[in-house]
Amino acid sequence: MTGGRDATLPNSEEGGPIWDALDGPEDIRLDFIEAGHFTFSNMCDTLPGLIDGDGCGDGFLNPERALDLINRYALAFARAQLWAHPESIEILADAAPPELVLSRKQDR
Repeated sequence: MTGGRDATLPNSEEGGPIWDALDGPEDIRLDFIEAGHFTFSNMCDTLPGLIDGDGCGDGFLNPERALDLINRYALAFARAQLWAHPESIEILADAAPPELVLSRKQDR
């Protein structure tokens, strides 16, 4: 999972090279288009106003929506890998919601 607007660990320096180095046919990447570094934590609520601009503040993905998507896809990935859970496999095979770009190595 990466944030398209992550200023702390930008995709061009971190997310992209890591994704390019992965070579497993079941590798999946979720890029949250309007997410910054702190979208993936509770820091926006913990330090409101202090870290605006890297996932917190106007223009970034709503924190509740981000948490819902993070949990949905992380759990689906784990269930699909560990138990071949049919509903989880379906979630990962379906088209991603508009907030995400879902990439699969098998689609390359």
